[in-house]
Amino acid sequence: MHAGRVGVVYGRRRFTYGELGLRVRKLATALRRAGLRRGDRVAFLAPNVPALLEAHFGVALAGGVLVAINTRLNGRRSRLHSRALWQPLVVR
Repeated sequence: MHAGRVGVVYGRRRFTYGELGLRVRKLATALRRAGLRRGDRVAFLAPNVPALLEAHFGVALAGGVLVAINTRLNGRRSRLHSRALWQPLVVR
């Protein structure tokens, strides 16, 4: 509906809704090709950047459940956090 309008602004980078949709679909396809199955958890370790926004939609489109891990956790806590999730795939 608004594919040509700017939907994401991150510093000097700008993406239209159409570009965001394309990136989301590419991520979903890559996750499925990597073996993601419906209901699988995907841990995503990233600060608040466009890739994390794409993950929110792409993981769901692929049938998975996104587990966004806070980048402010120290190494020990993030390892404990991710181990407790039993996720099959970690994206950094």
